[in-house]
Amino acid sequence: MPVQQLSRRERDYQGSLRSASRGLWSGEEGVYFFLENATRSIEHNFTLAWHEGLSDCGISPSDQTPEEQARLRLEINNEIGYLYQFAVDINNNNKLLGGKLHAIYTRIQMWVNKYGMIRDLARTYACTDEKLEWVMHPLKEHCRDCLRLNGKIYRASTWRNNNIYPRMHSLECGGYRCGCEFRPTSLPVSLGRPIGGF
Repeated sequence: MPVQQLSRRERDYQGSLRSASRGLWSGEEGVYFFLENATRSIEHNFTLAWHEGLSDCGISPSDQTPEEQARLRLEINNEIGYLYQFAVDINNNNKLLGGKLHAIYTRIQMWVNKYGMIRDLARTYACTDEKLEWVMHPLKEHCRDCLRLNGKIYRASTWRNNNIYPRMHSLECGGYRCGCEFRPTSLPVSLGRPIGGF
């Protein structure tokens, strides 16, 4: 499968998670170091992704609503909640035990892919009445859900009210393999409501 091109911010996020993971895997750093640095990276990069999504709709971070701030905090907290198990898995497959760093890096791609999901989720809040089209990445394989949703156009509030957005976990592809995104459009809204296989 062709590799999806990452944005500069996604590459920075990937690099920070790789650095923290490599330190734990190699034994140069402990679990506390990993958790502290990975937590900081998630908070920083989810906030950047959220602000990017707001900006796409002409909303500055200082103009976001309490509801938007709360949703970002929820997403950050949910992601941080997975870190301890990831640290355990890294420790159980560390360098001394013969674990491969490549396997950890492959898993990190799932975390990095959430950057785009957070950006698109922010768009569903900030672009409430703007039309967003579901667009598949041309270099990725696609699941049945993404194929059904590709090209569909709805107001951002419709996507949000139906709790459907690119890279979400409940897609058939699990979200972490998804390369889809929302793009603003002036084309007509699709008939019916957005339906996937959720």
